[in-house]
Amino acid sequence: MDTGDPLVGILSVHTYTSVTGEGRYDIAYFDLPAKLTADPNAAQGLLYGIRNGWLKQIQGTLIEERAISLGDHPGGEAIVEAKDNDTAVMMKTRYYLAQNRFYQVMVGIPKDGRSLRRWRHFCNRWRY
Repeated sequence: MDTGDPLVGILSVHTYTSVTGEGRYDIAYFDLPAKLTADPNAAQGLLYGIRNGWLKQIQGTLIEERAISLGDHPGGEAIVEAKDNDTAVMMKTRYYLAQNRFYQVMVGIPKDGRSLRRWRHFCNRWRY
C-alpha cells in the first residue's frame, strides 16, 4: 500500500479475513520504518495517525475510542460505523504497536438489532 507519505513510503500489509453470514473478522499487520518508531513518546500519535488513515480508507465514523496496552505495547480500541456494500456496519477494532510492527484485530457486523446484540456480546468478551 502506498501511503502517499514520503517518510513512510510503501507498506506491505498482511491481512487475514474470515467472512461469515453474521459478520467479518480481520487480522492485519505491517512493519513501519524504524525511524518512525524510534521515539517511544511518539507511539500514541503514530497510532492515531494510522487509525485516521484507516477511517478515511473505509469512510468510517469513529463512535468511541480508548487507549489500551498489551504489556508494554501501546494501543487503542475503537468502535466505528461504516458502510460495506451499502450495508451499515458496526466494527470494533483493537490495534497495537510493538517495536515497529502495527497489529490490528477487527470484527464487523451489519448494524441491525439482532446482529448488534450478538456483536456486543462477542466484543464484551475480549480480554487484554
